Order: sequence, then C-alpha cells, then structure tokens
Amino acid sequence: MKRFILLVSALLLSLCLFASGPKEQYNGGTVQLSGRLSIKGNEPFTFLALTTAEGEVYKLTGEMVKELRTKQGKGPVQVSGTMENRGDTPVGIKNTILVKGYRILP
Repeated sequence: MKRFILLVSALLLSLCLFASGPKEQYNGGTVQLSGRLSIKGNEPFTFLALTTAEGEVYKLTGEMVKELRTKQGKGPVQVSGTMENRGDTPVGIKNTILVKGYRILP
C-alpha cells in the first residue's frame, strides 16, 4: 500500500512539473504575432501591449516601441520578436516580447 501511495505521489508530482505555461516554454524563442496595439497600466507605469484575436495580451519592449506607439488605433499589426521572461511582466500579461520588426496589416 505504501508503494502505491508513493507511486501515485511521484506521478502527480511529475505531471505538475510538465504542466508549465508558455512563459517558460517560449522564453528566448522568436515569434510572430498579430493583433491590436493598446496602452496598458497606470501613469507613470504605462506600457505598449499587443492583444491577439484570442485575447492574449503581450507586453512589448525594445527600441521600436516608441515608433509602434504612434501606430496605436490604426488597425491590426504583425509583430516579430523574441519572447522574454524578465520577471517584471504584469499580472494578466502572457509574456514580454522584445520587438525586432513589425508591419501594418490590411
């Protein structure tokens, strides 16, 4: 009986370890995402975010963010960049993307 409980406990523990989300899975990976740009947060801690059609929200960082802020409200965009897990991702934000490029979608 003790062996059975130990086996079930080990199985449950291994399932929990493999159930990690995309933050760990895609950290450092290159991605292309499409969605709409918006400003999130409260002053003075605002940031640019991309919201996908599925409702996932990503914080955008990098040198291109200043330029992207001017594109807010002008329609959907496609952003390419690198996923980062910097530890300062706000609650409700799926992950942070270091923007390397973008294009305005029709």
